[in-house]
Amino acid sequence: MLAIAAVTLSTMHQSSLGSLFLLMPDKLAQQWWSPVMPVNFFLSSIAAGTALVILVEMWMAKAWKRELRTTQLAAMGKVAFLALAVY
Repeated sequence: MLAIAAVTLSTMHQSSLGSLFLLMPDKLAQQWWSPVMPVNFFLSSIAAGTALVILVEMWMAKAWKRELRTTQLAAMGKVAFLALAVY
């Protein structure tokens, strides 16, 4: 539940940040502004969120001296890869 909440909050935050930049094109360099900025921010937050969950899981496995759940981590890695491929 905590991971779901973390990913949800980060995606909402990032897409809102992209929408703010969309409303203020004069505050951003012309070559960086695009009408699809909220979508780009959202996709990058999905990739970053899943990568962070993988990293935290690896740290927890090392700290508690247990084996990695490689099949679950690989599945999350595929999600991160797909988000980056779409991005």
